[in-house]
Amino acid sequence: MVVADSAGGAVACRWCDHRFGPAGTDIVDAVRIQEQSVLGAVPGTRVASTTYVDHDVILRNYVCPGCGTQLRSEIVPSDQPAAMA
Repeated sequence: MVVADSAGGAVACRWCDHRFGPAGTDIVDAVRIQEQSVLGAVPGTRVASTTYVDHDVILRNYVCPGCGTQLRSEIVPSDQPAAMA
């Protein structure tokens, strides 16, 4: 959520008002990132992702460090850098 402040706006958690950074910037360094194998994270997954694709695939969760609210999730190749721009 973007909130108004004296600097022209900031990205903040809707639940606890933790400020991540200025509006319009990548806030990936201000959030907690949790990564895990899709095999253990997605119910019903019985084989490793490398059985079907060339790269290992992970579940990446972006979480507010202030209250633990999940902000975003993505399933991506394990070598893809984290970004929240």
